[in-house]
Amino acid sequence: MIGSIARNGDSSYMRKSLLLIAALLSSLPVAAQLDQGQISGTVQDSSQSSVGGATITAVSGQGITRTAESASNGSYILTNMQAGNYEVTVQAAGFKKFVRTNVKVDVAARTTIDATLDLGAVTESVTVEASSVQIARETAQIGRTVEARQITDLALNGRNPINLTLLKAGVVGGNFNNFNPNNMHEVFSINGGRRNGNNVTIDGVNASRTRGDFTGSAQIGLLNVDTVQEVQILTSTYPAEYGRAMDGQIRFITKSGGQSFHGSAWEFVRNSALDANSWTRNQSPNIDDSRRAAPFRFNQPGHTISGPLFIPGKVNTNRDKLFFFFSQEWLIWRRERTVTATVPSALMRRGNFSELLDPSNPYFRRARIVNDVLAGTPFAGNIIPASRVSPNGAGVLNAYPLPTPGFVQGTDNWIKTLPNPRDSRKDTWRLDYYMGKHRLNFSGNNYSHFEDDPFVSNLDRSNSKWDRPNMFGSVSVTSTLRPNLISDFTFTAANDVVYIGIYENEGQPRYLRGQYGLNFPFIVPGSKRIAERIPRAIIPTFATLDGSSRPVSSSGPMFNWGGNMTWVRNSAHTVKFGGWLAHDQQNNNDQSGAQQNGEFSFLDTGHPLASGVAVANAALGLFDTYNEQGTAAYTLLRSNSLEAYVQDTWKASRNLTLELGIRYSKHQPWYAKWNDIANFDTKFYDPAKRAVVDPRGGYLISGDQYNGVVLPGSGYPDSARGRANGSTLPNVQRLFHDLPRRFVDSYNTAFAPRVGVAYRLGDKMVVRAGGGVFHQRQMHNQGSLFRNAPNQIQIQVQNGSVDQPGGAVRRDFPFFIRAFEKGAKYPTAYSYSISVQREIPGSILVEAAYVGKTGVNQERIRNVNQLLTGATYANPGINATALRPYHGLGQIDMTSRDGHTSYQSLQLSLDRRFRSGLGFGLSYTFSKSIANINTPYDAYAWVRALDDQDRPHLLNVHYIYELPFFRNQRGWKGNTLGGWQLSGVTFFRSGTLLSVTDGVDVAGVGPGSAAQSWNVVGSLAVSDRG
Repeated sequence: MIGSIARNGDSSYMRKSLLLIAALLSSLPVAAQLDQGQISGTVQDSSQSSVGGATITAVSGQGITRTAESASNGSYILTNMQAGNYEVTVQAAGFKKFVRTNVKVDVAARTTIDATLDLGAVTESVTVEASSVQIARETAQIGRTVEARQITDLALNGRNPINLTLLKAGVVGGNFNNFNPNNMHEVFSINGGRRNGNNVTIDGVNASRTRGDFTGSAQIGLLNVDTVQEVQILTSTYPAEYGRAMDGQIRFITKSGGQSFHGSAWEFVRNSALDANSWTRNQSPNIDDSRRAAPFRFNQPGHTISGPLFIPGKVNTNRDKLFFFFSQEWLIWRRERTVTATVPSALMRRGNFSELLDPSNPYFRRARIVNDVLAGTPFAGNIIPASRVSPNGAGVLNAYPLPTPGFVQGTDNWIKTLPNPRDSRKDTWRLDYYMGKHRLNFSGNNYSHFEDDPFVSNLDRSNSKWDRPNMFGSVSVTSTLRPNLISDFTFTAANDVVYIGIYENEGQPRYLRGQYGLNFPFIVPGSKRIAERIPRAIIPTFATLDGSSRPVSSSGPMFNWGGNMTWVRNSAHTVKFGGWLAHDQQNNNDQSGAQQNGEFSFLDTGHPLASGVAVANAALGLFDTYNEQGTAAYTLLRSNSLEAYVQDTWKASRNLTLELGIRYSKHQPWYAKWNDIANFDTKFYDPAKRAVVDPRGGYLISGDQYNGVVLPGSGYPDSARGRANGSTLPNVQRLFHDLPRRFVDSYNTAFAPRVGVAYRLGDKMVVRAGGGVFHQRQMHNQGSLFRNAPNQIQIQVQNGSVDQPGGAVRRDFPFFIRAFEKGAKYPTAYSYSISVQREIPGSILVEAAYVGKTGVNQERIRNVNQLLTGATYANPGINATALRPYHGLGQIDMTSRDGHTSYQSLQLSLDRRFRSGLGFGLSYTFSKSIANINTPYDAYAWVRALDDQDRPHLLNVHYIYELPFFRNQRGWKGNTLGGWQLSGVTFFRSGTLLSVTDGVDVAGVGPGSAAQSWNVVGSLAVSDRG
């Protein structure tokens, strides 16, 4: 199967590559190496001469022993060390034994322990406790490790550990203190990167779902904080062993068992009896809302248990080989959700807009005149005669809830409170088995989430019933083949499952259209998920009416095989090489958006008969744009990936370390198992066969409706019959042209060199510099090619009537097309940094860094079938569809990878690991981010400007302080009065950018492009503009 996924000369390459790497991995008697660390250093005597042949022994808290021998230059390396605390012993003939206790090894970090041996008998020893300060002396990577004490004791609202990423300098995201314990969306921008540019792993398992776009992605499953040993955030110039992402690496490591049994139990409780009422509810005329805070019952119980697995006298009798860790956490959240919205008044639903003549009306704060274009004058009294009110236009307005009597908050005039219950469960388990030179690890997580969300687009017409049973697991083997040769092999699996249903709010199916007088005929034939669902309606100033697309579902299985080899050569070179294979799936049964039952967009102007007020146009039944989708499809998407790397960490001298590496990536673009995706290709658009469009109605009179639309491969496979929608349509076979099944050209030269330098200036200071190339994995965009005709037809109509969106006679309309540019390369970042790290008194680590990044091949979207500027003005009365360059087709949203970003920053940090009752951290970022990827109103002119992610100033401070009172007291005083602590996290940051745009088509380019920016003439000062 794997070898047959590509076409046109690509299959043999992929097949050979997969077989080669599979053979390599299977030959290794091989825990995810990337989630381990190392201990290295130099052994010397009191005269600073190198001591070769010394024996270095590291013993973990579980009693696991690792040994190494120093080279002639005194250097040594212990690699593939599990995260945790160790005791390190150095012994050499003629010298006293050197012992360093409490040595902390972090994930993917290099802990440096230098030993100075004193003359004497080996039976004598010098014992030193390791410093809590961890200077990164032998790596150029920029990152941060959040340890277990911070994870469990910081004021983490909702106990969602993904928010810890925001503690690192250079990271822009949401509100750290926002209470959202179920949040699975990973929307961090790291060093100016895209929000889907990061890789999240849990014990080496990929925990980032495969669907998403540059606006963000989501996590698969959630951990509870009491299962996390540490979190590592790598943000820049990390080595070649890390892949799949062009921006950041966010790595969670779960706890493991030890030789003793340990357990814990907890319950976190919140209750509305302790809450003040919200300002919004205080304004509600509903007495039940205004008299009390919204009912809120939050319970978060859980437990952990860990220790050795043994049978006395038979299995693991010394408790040093087999260990387990198990944890569960539940979330029971009973709450009410209150929303407000702007809805049409009762008079507006009858065509009476007289209230808008009052300059102080709450909707616009200025007078608005409703014009009668047919008469050439305003409607008398701003009232549309009953004979002119559209039955279905009034039905759209009637589908909105009525205003709440006595409630006004800004423009909002409707308030509603409904139950919004949420439940979740997290199961985490881990098993470690040490078999001499081999370590076997099993780990996994199940996460179930249920929620009834009573609102869609802040209205109660529809809702969402969520069910997300996500799961992942891994099995790994690490083997010490020789003292200087270590191999590992890992297999991981995960599944991102989503079910979203629909239910009746307060026992009423408010999403059914007949009760509001809506009966307009649909244009696209075929079944609907819910045939009589209300449409979506977009009216400026007012809330969006939305019947939703529920019920829907999807699943995304992911499988990964990986292997690595570590070779320590003469203690000066640590050579690593390895690779991994990935097979990803997306099984989509959720392509049908709300447009399946129609989507109307009303603007102030645009329609030839527009009144000048969008909501009045709705009453008249005059829409600017109408979209409708056909029968929903079930599409199976697939992708395979291959990555390999080699790197050398060369300790050129005691003070100088070089990191040299290169990574190769081959990510197969997503393809459909049944060839039921479609694209637009200009090479197959024949102007001679272009469809004829009616210049007034915008419908097709004659010609080829599929002109330029292409399907992949040579035809539908037999398995597609009766499954792929297009396979049953006549005259579709002509759309196959033996094109690649992914439509995108193969990309076989994605090499990513990386280099880093670390130079020690004494024992307490290091200077680091590095740079490299970082390629992004392919992601499946949920709005991509499977939503195109013939798999799923979507039409677009301009300037029509709500009562007859397609006209009085059944007609065909141009397709709305989503397209992907054929020559797309992988999104790529060129990252570079230089930093200085210094230990100062108080066990404090200070770091100053310059971090830069240049992004190329970035995704951006534009409507390539946009009208030329001024086209609607030059052709008054002509339907915009008849003026499009690719005649006979509607809007064509083309995704290309030719965008560019630039990020420059100064990053400062100050950290003290928790010790002696105090731990804190501070990070500050001063940066500028520029991009040209935002969709412009003019599809022919990209705009280079400050990026949406640009935040010039970011400052965060966090702290844990254990109160000294009764800290060491025994008995009831110590148990009740001791151990109390203060902790907190505080953020200061620049606000988001504000763009002044308008939905009115001032440029005359027709619908389908971004909102248009205002062109201000003169001073921007408010005082100068009156």
